Amino acid sequence: MGKRLYVGNLSFQTTEDTLAAAFGADGRQVASCSVMLDRDTGRSRGFAFVEMANDADAAAAIQAMNGAQRSEEHTSELQSPCNLVCRLLLEK
Repeated sequence: MGKRLYVGNLSFQTTEDTLAAAFGADGRQVASCSVMLDRDTGRSRGFAFVEMANDADAAAAIQAMNGAQRSEEHTSELQSPCNLVCRLLLEK
């Protein structure tokens, strides 16, 4: 299993720090996190790549984060009202 994840349907306000914190919850280790930015505006394009430290953390992150929605009781900038899409990228 690979360790690099595609994360889609992100809010435009999502930062690499908030995304890494969310994927690192429950003791999971994030190796790197990159939110893709529009080169002209510098605004998030709504997707990112998160690389987990090991296969077990990648599987746990997919289980925990795929389909996650923003909680109305806090104003997390991580998710838009849409469901997060978290997919494993197959490495060749």
